[in-house]
Amino acid sequence: MQAPDYRDRVSIYLWVILAMLAAELFLQLPTRALTWIVFGTPLSVEINSSTLLAVPLLVLAASGVEAVVRAHPLAQAGELPYTWILWSLPCALVLTAAQLLTLIPGRITWLAVLALIGVLLAAISIIIYHTIDERDHYYRLSRVALNFITYAVVLLLFLIVYQSRARSVLSGTVTAAIGALLTIELLRGAESTARSVTLRQVLTYGLLCGLVLGEATWALNYWQLPSLTAGFLMLLMFYLLVGLAQQGIAGAWRRMVVLEFLAIGAVGCLLIWQFAPR
Repeated sequence: MQAPDYRDRVSIYLWVILAMLAAELFLQLPTRALTWIVFGTPLSVEINSSTLLAVPLLVLAASGVEAVVRAHPLAQAGELPYTWILWSLPCALVLTAAQLLTLIPGRITWLAVLALIGVLLAAISIIIYHTIDERDHYYRLSRVALNFITYAVVLLLFLIVYQSRARSVLSGTVTAAIGALLTIELLRGAESTARSVTLRQVLTYGLLCGLVLGEATWALNYWQLPSLTAGFLMLLMFYLLVGLAQQGIAGAWRRMVVLEFLAIGAVGCLLIWQFAPR
């Protein structure tokens, strides 16, 4: 039996997600504020069309990527014990895109950004398909491209979250959740190449990195930095955390490795301090 064409599945779920994202432009639901007392101060959360569409968008992104992955010959042969770890980057991108579109003022610019999101989501789905099997001819190129896109999404996320100036309990939670998802995406390659590495280790390191990023966001909210400066600081921290997690998974923890990452962090902070806006 001929394997299904994964590109058809990419096209179907992509148009559904874009239609739902576009609904934010035309569907204006009344905004309702919910208030709780958190740590002794009131915390208000606005329930609007953007927040109501978040859960359906996540479900669509996860189910769409799942359909694409299930079209792979390894999945058809039952050789993929789990596929849900591949949902991380598409789900993180959809959540970030939903927040980004609310910040775009002009309708033409809004539609252009929506089209760019569609192209990026389609590219991610296709690239993920080619990273399932290490014997794939495009595996290495796809893995490099996926890493680059992941870091770009991380930077965009940090810029949006810090610019929103939301309460730390909200911004820190969002950063921790999406940061953990994207860390898992970057670490899942180690799980497939090293047979001694378990999925549990990948998830543990991913959750720890997400937790540290959330706490860092909490601290940065008390520091009046420009959004671009804070975004690059968080990106540098994310890069260092992922690098240390990869060394931990590979069992390569050495004194020189730690010193190397400390040096990279110091140089990165100096460059950000020198060239970032004040």
